[in-house]
Amino acid sequence: MDSHGPSSLRIGDGGWCAYFDPDLPGPVYVRFAVEDDGRLSVAEFFLPSAWQPITATALRLVPFSVIEATANAGARASIVGRMGTAWVDVEAQLRTLGPGQRGPGAKRYRIAAGPPGRGERLQLGVPDSRPYPDAFYARVTDAYRYLVDNRQAPAPALAEANNVPVTTVHRWVREARKRGIMNAASHGKVGG
Repeated sequence: MDSHGPSSLRIGDGGWCAYFDPDLPGPVYVRFAVEDDGRLSVAEFFLPSAWQPITATALRLVPFSVIEATANAGARASIVGRMGTAWVDVEAQLRTLGPGQRGPGAKRYRIAAGPPGRGERLQLGVPDSRPYPDAFYARVTDAYRYLVDNRQAPAPALAEANNVPVTTVHRWVREARKRGIMNAASHGKVGG
């Protein structure tokens, strides 16, 4: 798991891991937490300077579903085994920048822009040639979940946003599930 091949997950201390993929601008550092059902999920992430500037488009490239699937498929025991080891508590350090904290030269800025619009979030940037990389299927998964969470029919909305037939979206979803990027739908639940 420590090799830097086509994509890899390097395990560090305190639940932190580095995900490497040659299709990404740089590594993605994630900290995992154990969910109630025992699965690992991303609790925090960090993008190094290779990702600059960090834009909404850049954030959509981060294949959180792929990273979680990779961790849960083969690295879970190793990650959980190193969760108790020493690590830098990034959140505690960042809290010093929170409301009421006044460090030297501290300034406050109001963020005016809202979240990306529905159309922007659903445009997947379909690759020109096949086979499509895992990063594409992670974007399919994230857009699909966004639509399900907002109680919208995912396949028709994704088809319209990407100028493809609904059957093409169904194929993408099947492939994402086949690769383990999107969970299979369970009885009583929509999607992955």
